[in-house]
Amino acid sequence: MLIKVPHNGAATEYHQDGPYWPHAGARHQLSAWIAIVDVPVERGCMSFIPGTHRRTDIRAVDLHDRTDFFEAAPEVTFLPRVTVPVRAGDCTFHHAYLAHTANPYDGRIDKGCESSAPLSRGFMILIYRAQMIKAVAR
Repeated sequence: MLIKVPHNGAATEYHQDGPYWPHAGARHQLSAWIAIVDVPVERGCMSFIPGTHRRTDIRAVDLHDRTDFFEAAPEVTFLPRVTVPVRAGDCTFHHAYLAHTANPYDGRIDKGCESSAPLSRGFMILIYRAQMIKAVAR
């Protein structure tokens, strides 16, 4: 489970998961992103660049460098993006090579929230890979 605490100012910049995973020759990889709390745009929900799952040639990038993904694949710079706010319990699925980002969350209290403490952005990520794939050490 990943929990991104508020006020750290860290976005996870555009990237594909596939280059970071230790699955040699994997064609069928899938992430399930399960929201533990509501994650609206203000809390840093994910945005995707449709069609980039077909680009398995893009190198691993610096997840904290806002421009690195677009330097690695300049032709996707101006492709449309889709932002997906989720409610607690919702789940998104995306291909390991679908480019995505999550903006930082500054911990501001949401209107109507009963708690006075900033909420962490909690989510669980599950990774599916076909059974025939061999894991490799990195």
